[in-house]
Amino acid sequence: MKWDEFTRQAKGLGVEVTEEAVAALAEYEERLYKANQTTNLTGVPREDCRARHFLDSLSLSPFIPEGSSVIDIGTGAGLPGVVLSIVRPDLRLTLLDAGTKEIRFLETLSDIATFGLIMERAEIAGREPSFRESYDVATGRAVTRAATQAEISSAFVKVGGLYVPQRSANEIASEYDVLGLKLKRQAMAVVAGVNRLMPIYEKVAPLEDRFPRTWAAMKRREAR
Repeated sequence: MKWDEFTRQAKGLGVEVTEEAVAALAEYEERLYKANQTTNLTGVPREDCRARHFLDSLSLSPFIPEGSSVIDIGTGAGLPGVVLSIVRPDLRLTLLDAGTKEIRFLETLSDIATFGLIMERAEIAGREPSFRESYDVATGRAVTRAATQAEISSAFVKVGGLYVPQRSANEIASEYDVLGLKLKRQAMAVVAGVNRLMPIYEKVAPLEDRFPRTWAAMKRREAR
């Protein structure tokens, strides 16, 4: 996919991509696949990067209010967080991941994108007062099963903020009242011929102190 086709498809998603942003994305792509030669950061072939990584990341953009503070949980190599930080300079991005190789790679991007980094497991960081209920929006690709992702993500969202995950289109969004999350609507986007589900939740009540639970407890059963 050439860059002019990329910007055309991004516009179809409701996102304007400037020439400056294209240049930064091109540099990000170059560094990602150079690093991927020695460190496993992505299994997506480079020829599919702009569609499956960059456009997919931008499919979130229309649902993130202007000027929001956003945390990308389980960001990996920076998807969708780095892409959003490049294309949406109005946003204040924080990228969270527990992986050393991922964080080290993201640290090399400070000259082309602006974001904060947290190296920690999400269920642990979500209990830290400096992070808990501190962000306008929490997002992340389908990093784990839907109920677990909702529990760890709700810990970071302010009351009145949004939780907008990227999930598989064959899923059905659930209600998470016990986590203070109210399902407002379900958005869909078609990216690279694949349907992407983005349920949009509003944080309507503070998260109870008992959440998020340990990873083992979340794997055993859903929050109740």
